[in-house]
Amino acid sequence: MQSLALVQAKKIVLLSQKLPPKKQRNGGALASTLSAIENLSYVQIDTISVIQRAHHHTLWNRNPDYQLSHVDQLLERREVFEYWSHAAAYLPMRDYRISLHRKNALASGMLKHWYKKDESVDIIYIALPNHVHHEYVIKAAQNGKAILCDKSLSVDMDKIE
Repeated sequence: MQSLALVQAKKIVLLSQKLPPKKQRNGGALASTLSAIENLSYVQIDTISVIQRAHHHTLWNRNPDYQLSHVDQLLERREVFEYWSHAAAYLPMRDYRISLHRKNALASGMLKHWYKKDESVDIIYIALPNHVHHEYVIKAAQNGKAILCDKSLSVDMDKIE
């Protein structure tokens, strides 16, 4: 039986997590961000921030040229999607089909959310990627909820008017 030294095992773990990041080859910074999300398969969205929201640190550590706009760009290009399993997260689009079973079960009523709809909720705080703010602000307003949106209503001026 072969064995690994602790130093070798640590190196394997770090390299499998794309740490330290290698220099970009093809596709530039945005492609490197997508590659990091695909390699990890799941980047938890975290609203806790001292310097910046925590999920951005995960991507900066794997792509030195990471820009805050990358996640929004990848969402708009439908190369990643946002999903809630045990927490809100960005996942690569290649894994979208895996989420369909649960989504279809929820839509058909065969599966219930882990929480019950609470009619006593009277205000909605929207902390989502900018490009979906408009959609959720409209849904909340149509349901008679007060709304606190953490950023702009929309990145598209035509939707605001």
